[in-house]
Amino acid sequence: MNKKNALTCITISLFVIVITFWENDWVFYPGPDPSLIWVYNWLFKNNLALSKHIIFPHGPLSIFWATLSDNIILVTITVCLLKALLVFNMYCLMQSENKYIKWITILCVAYFLCVILNFHGLILLNILLLYCNYFNFEQRAFKWIAFFLTALNIYVQASSAIIFLSLFISFVSYYLIVSKKIKPFLTDCFVFLVMVFALWFSMYGSVGGLGDYIRDMYELAKDNSTAVSCYPENDWLALVLFFAVLATIFLINRTKESLFFSSLITLALFATWKHSMARENFFHARGLWIYTLLCLVVFIMFYKKKRFINICLSIIAMFFCSLNLVNTFGQFYYPNDFLRGTYFMEFVSDFTELVKKNEAQSNKNIACQKLPAQVRKEIGNSTVDIYPLDYTIIAANKLYWQPRVVIQSYAAYTSWLDAKDAQHFNSNKSPEYL
Repeated sequence: MNKKNALTCITISLFVIVITFWENDWVFYPGPDPSLIWVYNWLFKNNLALSKHIIFPHGPLSIFWATLSDNIILVTITVCLLKALLVFNMYCLMQSENKYIKWITILCVAYFLCVILNFHGLILLNILLLYCNYFNFEQRAFKWIAFFLTALNIYVQASSAIIFLSLFISFVSYYLIVSKKIKPFLTDCFVFLVMVFALWFSMYGSVGGLGDYIRDMYELAKDNSTAVSCYPENDWLALVLFFAVLATIFLINRTKESLFFSSLITLALFATWKHSMARENFFHARGLWIYTLLCLVVFIMFYKKKRFINICLSIIAMFFCSLNLVNTFGQFYYPNDFLRGTYFMEFVSDFTELVKKNEAQSNKNIACQKLPAQVRKEIGNSTVDIYPLDYTIIAANKLYWQPRVVIQSYAAYTSWLDAKDAQHFNSNKSPEYL
């Protein structure tokens, strides 16, 4: 990359970072999921070692999923780096294109996707681009960065980790089958495992407990779908047409590039579809829509032939996928602000005031969780756990929290998980008050 292209990449990255800056809303509320926002951030700031012995639906790095002011700087820097990496990846993928088309495409696509994507979406998009860039250039840095992002997300959210692991398995399997060389395959697996262990070690100072964490996440994932299924009516005609058009895109593009890309995304597409169809409220069903959109956008940039027909078929596929979203449970509108420069200016110029404002709003939100003075006096400095799940009571009363293993009781889906809590309550680690 010459200096002119580097400067253009930096300029576009800064523009995208500023104009798609996330809203400065770092508050939490009472309730099952909202109270977890406080849990994740409190653990990361005050007692990360405690999270080593806790099983919860995301992971010890869940601050990237939902953050409060205590950790917002770390999260913001990470998100900005992901957006800059996105621009760089798109440049690498399209560097042979006409320079005007290339820069306009990078600017428009990066801007639009950064408006609609959350943290997991940014990682997913970068991983897809990194794998495609490795296919084109065979530079190990591309795949190793993708491996690191995959390893990182294992500790952020279990459901996303399964999708990213599916991409990793598909990637290394493709090159094993094509090259028929076992050494690069083993090297890639070794590098990835080192990254997984290194991240765990950086959090806890040892690798002890990682095996239990992986088993616990497996147990959480195993019966989650059965426990929380919505079973709405589906538009099966729309879904069948969606998959038919999606398959057609790759059937009419039977080349080495198309084979690589379809091999890369198919297993993860199945995992996304299964998670989407099992949960099938609007939030999770939209995950299939987002995953498909990102795959098609990257494919159109990656595969330079038959672009017009591929774009047309992609639009048709997304249309059929959208038709079924109206049947899902709990639809809501995502209020996307398309010009967010004011959020960036506020963050830079009024950060201290924003922190105070958000903390005051959180305290106001949880004021209803204050315990009577007599109860608070009796508890004193004794250990406390909240049953079944609203931990804003801890935050509102500044109690000494002694968490059980599966902190959200409704998530103890299997006998393995249920036994973990039972053993905890029968041990000397049991809290003095519930």
